[in-house]
Amino acid sequence: AQAILVQANLAQEADALANMSVHAPQQQLMMAQQVQPQTFGNPQQVHPELDHPAQMQMMVDPACPPGHIPGDEKILEQYVPLQDKKWEVTDTVKSLCQIMWCPCSGWHREWVIMTDRFVIHKQKDLCGTKRTRLPYAAIGYIEKIKAPCGCAKFASDLTGENPMAKKPEDMPGIQPGCCGEEAIVDDLIANIRQRKDMRGGVAQMRKLDRMVEKLGKVTVQLSQYLRAAGVEFTPVPRPETQREAFGQESFDVTNCCEQVFCKTKSLRLEPEEAVLHIDDPCACISRDIRREYNDMDTVEKDKVCFCCSQFKTALGGGMAISPGVCCANKARVSMIAAKLRERLAARGQTGQMRRQSKMLKLIAHIEELMTAAMTGTASASTLYPPTPEVMLPRLGGDAKGDINKATQLVAETLPGLKPIDIAGLTKTFPDEAMDVSDDCESCLACFFTCGLAGWGKQRLELKENDMWIHQDDKLGESDAKIPYGELDSVEIQKDCCCCWSVNEFSPGCRGIGERARVEKIKEALELRKNARGQIAQMEHLRAAQVSTLAIDLQLEACLKARGVQFPPEMSTAEKLYSGQPIPRIVTNGKPPADLDLPVFTPDMFPNSHYVVTDNAETCRSMPCTPCLSRNLTFDKREMVQDTNHMCGFSRMRTPYGSLGGIDVDQDCFCCHEIGDVAHPGWGCNRAEVKRIFDDLHPRIIKLGSIAQIMAQEQIINDILSIELKLDLLSHSMGLPYPPPKQELDSLFKQA
Repeated sequence: AQAILVQANLAQEADALANMSVHAPQQQLMMAQQVQPQTFGNPQQVHPELDHPAQMQMMVDPACPPGHIPGDEKILEQYVPLQDKKWEVTDTVKSLCQIMWCPCSGWHREWVIMTDRFVIHKQKDLCGTKRTRLPYAAIGYIEKIKAPCGCAKFASDLTGENPMAKKPEDMPGIQPGCCGEEAIVDDLIANIRQRKDMRGGVAQMRKLDRMVEKLGKVTVQLSQYLRAAGVEFTPVPRPETQREAFGQESFDVTNCCEQVFCKTKSLRLEPEEAVLHIDDPCACISRDIRREYNDMDTVEKDKVCFCCSQFKTALGGGMAISPGVCCANKARVSMIAAKLRERLAARGQTGQMRRQSKMLKLIAHIEELMTAAMTGTASASTLYPPTPEVMLPRLGGDAKGDINKATQLVAETLPGLKPIDIAGLTKTFPDEAMDVSDDCESCLACFFTCGLAGWGKQRLELKENDMWIHQDDKLGESDAKIPYGELDSVEIQKDCCCCWSVNEFSPGCRGIGERARVEKIKEALELRKNARGQIAQMEHLRAAQVSTLAIDLQLEACLKARGVQFPPEMSTAEKLYSGQPIPRIVTNGKPPADLDLPVFTPDMFPNSHYVVTDNAETCRSMPCTPCLSRNLTFDKREMVQDTNHMCGFSRMRTPYGSLGGIDVDQDCFCCHEIGDVAHPGWGCNRAEVKRIFDDLHPRIIKLGSIAQIMAQEQIINDILSIELKLDLLSHSMGLPYPPPKQELDSLFKQA
């Protein structure tokens, strides 16, 4: 009876947690602030046990975030190219076995190379060379596998993962030296985690948090300045800058059957990533699997065999986790899945979209205030835009030293700049629900279970930032939540002349005659992927780049009009930032801005088309898919892969931000290809492969995850410069920050 009561209480807690909105952490943070008010310059640390400065969650006033918090030196540091590092990670045993089995291949060697933007895994022997190149933002998974006698293996997105592997030798990974030297593995993991903190997805999220808080401070200070200067302005809404505060939680997720063999599993939810630790004494291995929330595509909760529950995530490559007693763990599975989904919504792709939307809204409010400031400050409008000669040394990228582009910026772009288009950039779509049940699959499941499963149903629900996939029959039910930012591609295909499908959804009977329904699903997914996924994130940053630059230049005009010295003397800066580190924008100046993509060449890359039919593949597939051909198209925002044959076709559209990295591989002495992208002709067309690589690689750099980091860097530089100018204006007029609460409330539009 007590066990039943405990299970009932757990179920109630899980249901309450599952229904909790994503704003719950913010509400908890605001409640905590009422108990422990924040004072400027003395932020309270929520989790003092976390030793990483960037993991310090601050109790800040939602409307008046401080100008500096511990960790800013790391989060807001200036972009400086990282030094290249190289490790030889040749597996001696593997190389010996290979040379004994195939002497003509020679000695197999491997390296891991870490550059400023990429981490590269290079493999080479006499037959060829293979490289796996990924930007740090694409490294969301890191695993250390320990075996007896100090042996270790390093696995990551560079090597992939195998959720079905039970033995160390079956697990993909890098095993340096003789059987895996643990010191080298630890050094690799430490270095790649350090660089991920500076160039990866977690770094982007931390920067966005501080960018939003800095823009909130700018909104308050600018409103203060306008009020003190007697300039009429329309109050903007109160800035929303509060961030979610997550602590560290641990769960024992060992299954009762695994405990019989002394196997243990523990799940630890850290502020930025989830860690799954597995100890398996019978197999003599232990595994530490780390995965960023920003790289976890889904949390799937399943109910199997009437009463057994489990959940699956990207941890362990989709490994099913069923904690406790199989037939009595529904409440525990629901609770853990709800906590994971809560963190994914706040720190994953959905959280990144929400932060960028919040950033754009704050920039739009600042633009409204700056319009009033330029109108109400005498002679400021005559000083904006500055002359081409003033802007010339401030431009970087391909426009560096180009007086014509500087003239274009001040004569055309800045005077004709329109307010940021919030409605267009943060577009959302109404919720939709679609029946995507495959009747053929349901019939087979019912037949092979002798009717126990019944007739299964599958339903697709499209929400604002995520899509939900619900499956249920009489044996159980499952649901999966996938953010649109994790939707790498939308693939439509036709097989067997009449079977239609999109992203593995085949409505009706294997999609026979369901072209219209499949097209409707495809269009709905495509719209949301483009408006709420990787493409939209890049569009947000491009729009913000120009707007923050214009605001910075307008404030510079206001400073000159009021006779405030800029840049300030060091003595003035020391007095202004007494007791705090002096911002790098004072000591180092503002770096040049790269405006090639948002201003000068928005259509930098023309559309291009290549025939990449693999002749050997066409011959092999002749009986099943005759006359197979492949085409590759690079358009403005996506890579499009078309496959055609006599029985059907498929089309896959992948944003450049989802591609990670590419490289040219050489195999069998003379065969060249770009893995998963192109293997044209008979494989010996080196010139064509290089031409495709030279076309695609710059697009990934300029339009992919690296471009997002560089755009963020420029926006941060602009925001720091804006903040400095407003600090100087406030100092010259004797305006305190933060203002008294009564004055603060009067500055903003009442909700």
